[in-house]
Amino acid sequence: MSLSYLPLWKQLTARGMTRGDLQEAIKASSATIAKLGKDEPVSMEVIERICETLNCEISDVISMHNDMGSSDSCRGSKTANCQDLIISDGEGYIDEVWEIPTKANTTYLTHGIYRYIGKFPPQVPREVLRRYAKPGMTVVDPMCGSGTTLVEASVAGCNAIGFDVNPVSLMISEVVATQYHYDKLAALASEISELMKKWTTDSIFFDPASIPAKTKVSLGKSEIYFSEEAKEKCENILAWISQIEEVPYRMFFHVALLAILRRVSSANVKKINVTVDHDKKVKDVYQEYGKQLNKMLDAEKESAGAWGDTELRVSQADARKLPLDDESVDIVIIHPPYLSNTAFSEMTMLQLAFLGIDHKQIWKKELKMRGSYLHETDGLRKYLIGWYRVLQEAFRVLKPGGICAIENGDGQIDYVRIPVGAITREYVQDIGFEIKTHAVHKMNNNTGWTLSHRMKDQHIIIMEKKNGNA
Repeated sequence: MSLSYLPLWKQLTARGMTRGDLQEAIKASSATIAKLGKDEPVSMEVIERICETLNCEISDVISMHNDMGSSDSCRGSKTANCQDLIISDGEGYIDEVWEIPTKANTTYLTHGIYRYIGKFPPQVPREVLRRYAKPGMTVVDPMCGSGTTLVEASVAGCNAIGFDVNPVSLMISEVVATQYHYDKLAALASEISELMKKWTTDSIFFDPASIPAKTKVSLGKSEIYFSEEAKEKCENILAWISQIEEVPYRMFFHVALLAILRRVSSANVKKINVTVDHDKKVKDVYQEYGKQLNKMLDAEKESAGAWGDTELRVSQADARKLPLDDESVDIVIIHPPYLSNTAFSEMTMLQLAFLGIDHKQIWKKELKMRGSYLHETDGLRKYLIGWYRVLQEAFRVLKPGGICAIENGDGQIDYVRIPVGAITREYVQDIGFEIKTHAVHKMNNNTGWTLSHRMKDQHIIIMEKKNGNA
């Protein structure tokens, strides 16, 4: 049996209380609040103080469930299957084997609101933070992608900082790692749902006067993927979004639109790179937008109270040159692009086009070896040197005693394996890190796909910046 404090977080949300408010009210230590956040046991005295303070029963604070033999890395009922990370002993220089079962839930909390190609399985940063994070620490992800590490850092009670060169990644990361007021989101979603009925020409509710004045969006070469009707409907939604006053809420509804672009265009949905699918049945913009909003609202409702009283900062920066002071952060977690994968700017070219950005502008700044449309001259050398610079920068910003954890996979060029894991191991020791754990992540889940094939096992290397190594 495993326990969960999800009922407690729902109680706090209903009362408009934060974790800090609870800590002050029951006179608990930050360590106790952190244990609650990780679904770890606390004393009965603490549970009784919570019940007395909130005037509720124990069942309103804690729930128990059968997890079928969950591991100690389990965080409770916010995951569909608690046994979602199995860790066993390795051999040779491999200390551990991490396995995420095929049926494990990788979309709990807000991790599933955006289908992000190359997504970091949340169980990995969650386990790293379980081992090394303490409430109040600062966690940095210099390639934050879809915000996986930022979400897990916030849940662990840590301040989270995310960087990326891709504006689409930054928007997604900020949305998934922000704790919204659900009622406000629901009210806005209801408003746009009613408006979309009025904007639908074959609807009995059709009202042309309700269609907002809008600015035409120029999509450049991405115009070929959208019909005039689909583009006009997207422009109507964008015009409505622009009227939302609060930036975080505006961004939430903007990301919902970006999430459906492949589905409402002639772009394929099964491949990593964007190509025209002539046989595809294109879906309606308004219907898909409504479905996406419902999905995101459900995730926000389920996640209520999971975040700690932490700070979140997301901004555009190159991982090789972070705008951070020397020795200023506690933990750095990095999940870089795979060597054999196509550039992320090409995967997000439709989303970038709707932001008014040519993906070629982002291409120049990325860590990559190859692309689908653009050729990278001397790509292998640039990737390996760039990866070294990323690790070197992580070392610079870490405090002495700080932890850096990376996950990367070996690549392949012309059917020849490039041992990125072994190269990384040499790199970090050259830089001055001390390796604490070298694990292999068995790719059993719906992750690890490159442009042309499924990747083999990946390397997880956890290292420490020892005192005196600066």
